[in-house]
Amino acid sequence: VSGGEVHCTIFGPNANSHHQSLLIGILWPLGRGNVGYGSNVGSNHTGRIPDQETSVGEGTFWGLGCVIKFPVDLTSSPYSIIAAGVQLPPQRIQLPFSLITDGPGGMNQLTPGWLLHYSPYTIARSEVKFAN
Repeated sequence: VSGGEVHCTIFGPNANSHHQSLLIGILWPLGRGNVGYGSNVGSNHTGRIPDQETSVGEGTFWGLGCVIKFPVDLTSSPYSIIAAGVQLPPQRIQLPFSLITDGPGGMNQLTPGWLLHYSPYTIARSEVKFAN
């Protein structure tokens, strides 16, 4: 973490937040992901103490300026990408290697297996990068 703000978070190995971003109340023990510039992962402002959290799977990539509202569970969606500008409302997603984008009517559009089909290089690169 070199440029982001991180509070009340379990941040695993090889996870990067080197941009102006915010992580609050995140359980990300396996790490190996990235938080893009301007991402707000932890909109837990209920007017009380932090009372909710987001659980994240290994290798998650938070795109530029995405907004994640609690509670969100992505533990069964390893190596998924939340695209730039996506607003992710409270939910559980159980589709690994997915691309999550904004869809019609304010709903999220999920493309399961997107990373395996369209960007297998990312998986191969991660395997080498995190081998040690």
